Amino acid sequence: MTRKLEGKTAFITGAAAGIGRATAELFAAHGARVIATDRDLAGLDGLDADKHKLDVTDAAAIAAIAKQAGHVDVLFNCAGFVENGTILDNDDAQWTRSFEINVYAMARLIRAFLPGMIEAGGGSIINVASVASSIKGIPNRCIYGASKAAVIGLTKSVAADFVTKGIRCNTLCPGTVDSPSLQQRLKDTGDYEAARKAFTARQPMGRLGTAEEMASIVLWLASDDSNFATGQNFIVDGGIHLISGAAAGIWPACPYQSASNRSGPHCLWQTAIDALSHRAHKTPMQGFFHGLRQLALIAMIARALLPAGWMPSSNPAAPFVICTMSGPLQHAPDDNKQPADHHDICPFAAAPHLAATPDLPQIFLPQIHAFAAQTDRAYAAIVAAHFTPGSPRAPPLTA
Repeated sequence: MTRKLEGKTAFITGAAAGIGRATAELFAAHGARVIATDRDLAGLDGLDADKHKLDVTDAAAIAAIAKQAGHVDVLFNCAGFVENGTILDNDDAQWTRSFEINVYAMARLIRAFLPGMIEAGGGSIINVASVASSIKGIPNRCIYGASKAAVIGLTKSVAADFVTKGIRCNTLCPGTVDSPSLQQRLKDTGDYEAARKAFTARQPMGRLGTAEEMASIVLWLASDDSNFATGQNFIVDGGIHLISGAAAGIWPACPYQSASNRSGPHCLWQTAIDALSHRAHKTPMQGFFHGLRQLALIAMIARALLPAGWMPSSNPAAPFVICTMSGPLQHAPDDNKQPADHHDICPFAAAPHLAATPDLPQIFLPQIHAFAAQTDRAYAAIVAAHFTPGSPRAPPLTA
């Protein structure tokens, strides 16, 4: 095996578990002198490394250990923290804690080691960001996503400022990785098995990532093999960033449509998602253009309804529903399958924050049908109803 880091010194935070530990082990196997740090000193046992306890939120401790370590060729900022919740769930203390761990600590470590790298003629800095960042919004990850977006901004700034000094700075942007941190978060939900299944189900590859897979990318970024790469986000997420909505388990799937039944009624929003994510077409280009047609139909409906007084609302019980009826969308619809009334339509709240009025002006229906026939040859209909138990206008749940 070629030892890619022979003669190099690497400083790693968060090295006791998960991606940090896998990277420390891999770096050592490739000949690096590894300085492994973590607030859990006992967790560093067994590593072939110089082991030090370090709380990355302690600025004085960072300055002291940087002085003790001296020049390093590689800085891997891996320590991090995942905060849950939306912006309405979190207080200032939670924002401060996350930014201290996920952002300020990285900035302090870079500031501590960068002068030595510049003096030596170069170095590689790798910061762990996330696909949950400026790359993609993930539900219930508001603070975490904001902090990791800041990491991406920090990384690009350092790369731009010191590119002429031989400094390379890149991010590793993982998706969901099976690690002790994830295991604890799954347990904290109160239903470990259900939570694990949910995390796995949203992975396009059908599985979680591994710490070893992440470490292999970090090794490449640390080695001379990546000498021409800087200021980049290396996304290793099993494809989550490629897929929007229900296909990634991020937006809810149509609750009235079976995931295994694609030959029945098609939700317009769902088929747009499927098309854009290349799930229902022979070629990516075919899916892309079909998805655009679906979204154009949604836009046309919205343009027709908003002037009529359909205003934004925060009431999820009054959704604006857009659906289509057809067989497979690449074929002409069967007229015999048209619903007799709206109760046969598969409803999905494509824009759940638009308030519905008791009756939809029928003048829009011919326009929508005509537009649908001209674009994707699917029949379209709109259902506007307050979906409450017993409502006479609420279509029945059929899946």
